[in-house]
Amino acid sequence: MSDPGSAAAPADWPLYEVFIRSRSGLEHKHVGSLHAADARMAVEHARDVYTRRQEGVSIWVVRCSSRRATRSTAIRPSTRYRTR
Repeated sequence: MSDPGSAAAPADWPLYEVFIRSRSGLEHKHVGSLHAADARMAVEHARDVYTRRQEGVSIWVVRCSSRRATRSTAIRPSTRYRTR
Protein backbone atom coordinates (compact mmCIF):
# COMPACT_ATOMS: atom_id res chain seq x y z
CA MET A 1 0.00 0.00 0.00
CA SER A 2 1.37 3.42 -0.91
CA ASP A 3 1.83 6.23 1.55
CA PRO A 4 -1.06 8.72 1.10
CA GLY A 5 1.25 11.59 2.03
CA SER A 6 3.55 10.84 -0.92
CA ALA A 7 0.93 11.47 -3.63
CA ALA A 8 0.81 14.93 -5.18
CA ALA A 9 -2.18 16.97 -4.06
CA PRO A 10 -4.46 18.45 -6.74
CA ALA A 11 -3.07 21.91 -5.97
CA ASP A 12 0.38 20.62 -7.00
CA TRP A 13 -0.89 19.23 -10.33
CA PRO A 14 0.00 21.18 -13.48
CA LEU A 15 -2.46 23.67 -14.90
CA TYR A 16 -4.09 22.95 -18.29
CA GLU A 17 -5.93 25.36 -20.57
CA VAL A 18 -9.10 23.89 -22.12
CA PHE A 19 -10.41 24.58 -25.64
CA ILE A 20 -13.74 23.26 -26.98
CA ARG A 21 -15.12 23.16 -30.53
CA SER A 22 -18.91 23.34 -30.60
CA ARG A 23 -21.09 21.46 -33.07
CA SER A 24 -21.75 24.61 -35.06
CA GLY A 25 -18.26 26.10 -34.70
CA LEU A 26 -15.26 25.86 -36.97
CA GLU A 27 -12.67 26.72 -34.36
CA HIS A 28 -11.79 25.74 -30.82
CA LYS A 29 -12.54 28.38 -28.19
CA HIS A 30 -10.88 28.79 -24.81
CA VAL A 31 -13.40 27.87 -22.11
CA GLY A 32 -11.28 27.74 -18.97
CA SER A 33 -8.50 25.99 -17.16
CA LEU A 34 -8.10 23.16 -14.67
CA HIS A 35 -5.50 21.24 -12.70
CA ALA A 36 -4.86 17.59 -13.57
CA ALA A 37 -2.19 14.98 -12.89
CA ASP A 38 -1.63 14.37 -16.64
CA ALA A 39 -3.10 15.16 -20.07
CA ARG A 40 -5.44 12.17 -20.05
CA MET A 41 -6.95 13.22 -16.74
CA ALA A 42 -7.20 16.81 -18.04
CA VAL A 43 -9.28 15.66 -21.01
CA GLU A 44 -11.54 13.60 -18.74
CA HIS A 45 -12.06 16.50 -16.33
CA ALA A 46 -12.61 18.94 -19.22
CA ARG A 47 -15.28 16.63 -20.65
CA ASP A 48 -17.02 16.44 -17.26
CA VAL A 49 -16.81 20.16 -16.49
CA TYR A 50 -17.18 21.89 -19.85
CA THR A 51 -19.33 19.57 -22.01
CA ARG A 52 -22.17 18.53 -19.73
CA ARG A 53 -24.87 18.74 -22.40
CA GLN A 54 -22.87 17.22 -25.26
CA GLU A 55 -22.36 20.63 -26.87
CA GLY A 56 -18.70 20.03 -27.67
CA VAL A 57 -17.45 17.83 -30.49
CA SER A 58 -13.72 18.22 -29.81
CA ILE A 59 -11.62 19.00 -26.73
CA TRP A 60 -8.06 20.29 -26.66
CA VAL A 61 -6.04 20.58 -23.46
CA VAL A 62 -2.69 22.36 -23.35
CA ARG A 63 -0.36 22.27 -20.38
CA CYS A 64 0.29 25.87 -19.42
CA SER A 65 4.04 25.29 -19.18
CA SER A 66 3.98 24.26 -22.87
CA ARG A 67 2.38 27.48 -24.14
CA ARG A 68 4.40 29.78 -26.35
CA ALA A 69 3.56 33.32 -27.43
CA THR A 70 4.91 35.95 -29.76
CA ARG A 71 5.03 39.70 -29.52
CA SER A 72 2.81 41.70 -31.83
CA THR A 73 5.94 42.81 -33.74
CA ALA A 74 6.61 39.17 -34.65
CA ILE A 75 3.25 38.87 -36.42
CA ARG A 76 3.98 41.38 -39.18
CA PRO A 77 3.57 39.95 -42.69
CA SER A 78 6.73 38.61 -44.21
CA THR A 79 8.21 40.60 -47.10
CA ARG A 80 9.86 37.46 -48.47
CA TYR A 81 6.68 36.22 -50.14
CA ARG A 82 5.16 39.43 -51.46
CA THR A 83 4.27 39.53 -55.11
CA ARG A 84 4.75 42.60 -57.26
